[in-house]
Amino acid sequence: MSNNPFPLFTIKENDAPKNIEAKIPLLIRLYLTLPDQQTAAAVATHINTLLAAPHYIKNIKTRCQFRRLSEHWKLLAWLEERPIIYSHTQPSLKMELKQITSLKGLRK
Repeated sequence: MSNNPFPLFTIKENDAPKNIEAKIPLLIRLYLTLPDQQTAAAVATHINTLLAAPHYIKNIKTRCQFRRLSEHWKLLAWLEERPIIYSHTQPSLKMELKQITSLKGLRK
């Protein structure tokens, strides 16, 4: 069994580029709901697959936008696998983090 909880993450060999492109907004919405490294990596993979499809994206500006978007999602995936270390945070940011976490506790 795959460790992938959603079949949306996978790209089949016979998937048309239009179908792959249609999955990207769904993956982004999923990431916004449940931020996860695997989801961010799936978005980057789908975008890179579109970029690799010959003759699918013909406009150079659109290709550049997709490349930048891919780098953005690669960075998000990379950041998700790194734990936040509060000891190296600036004192003012530590105070803000404490305030945010205390506000979250009040809402529950």
